[in-house]
Amino acid sequence: MISRLEPSRFSARQGSDISGEDGDGHIGSIRLQTADGFIIYGLTPEVNLIASVPFLNWDQEAAHEDSHHRTESVRGVGDVRLGVRWLARNQSFGPGTRLFLGTDLTLPSGKSYEVNPFSLQADLLQHRHFALGRGVTTSSLNFEWWHRSEFPLVLGASGKYDFSWSQSDLGYKPGQKVFLSLHAIRQTPVVRIFFPYVRINARHEKSDIWEGMKASNSGGTSIEGMLGMEVEISERISAVISVYTPVWRKLEGSQLDPVSVSLSIRRLWRRTVAPGSPD
Repeated sequence: MISRLEPSRFSARQGSDISGEDGDGHIGSIRLQTADGFIIYGLTPEVNLIASVPFLNWDQEAAHEDSHHRTESVRGVGDVRLGVRWLARNQSFGPGTRLFLGTDLTLPSGKSYEVNPFSLQADLLQHRHFALGRGVTTSSLNFEWWHRSEFPLVLGASGKYDFSWSQSDLGYKPGQKVFLSLHAIRQTPVVRIFFPYVRINARHEKSDIWEGMKASNSGGTSIEGMLGMEVEISERISAVISVYTPVWRKLEGSQLDPVSVSLSIRRLWRRTVAPGSPD
């Protein structure tokens, strides 16, 4: 996925920087590229084991550099995610419903923050407001539901509740997050192997905590839209090309809006009675 992040047009305080000072002295942009290695292993026909290893590249350009903002790049492996999901209901062929229930554990394997970016010490030291990892173990509870009928579209919904068990060594605790996505995929191709795919993502998150205090410019509710195309390359290989853009947001403080382009590729190494969902 490739994202470009700009100051949010929905932000409560336009033009304010992440440290809470207003003005145009912090003009710049951030670009983020991510690539996730994602493996699902069928332990049984109903139980899947999941592993995900993210690779991130942050590029920040600052028009006016200071301890909070400077032109730099950070790249490397992020936090590894391990999980399990259970196929609670499945109709493999024809009309029917498929339901997955799961849980994940994200380990603090990526390089995290070196200093609290909201502390008084941070005003005197060069530091970052972004990192490859969060420095803390988090968990999630999730579900994924798909329904196929005589209706022209395959309909789906997926959701996740993300939370942290503790805080990092620097006193950082990510805010709890709730995600909900609604999916619609056309059952017949518009051209040969191309199936239109539309999705609406809703997200609500509480403010992050740094050393017992709410972090500025964090938390809020957002809705984004996705337009994509699923490509059925072969019986075992498929891909999804998609573009994401914010639709509505109610943010705490000044935050960034991403516009993202994503490419995901799925390869089934062996046909099972319950192949994976479209995304």
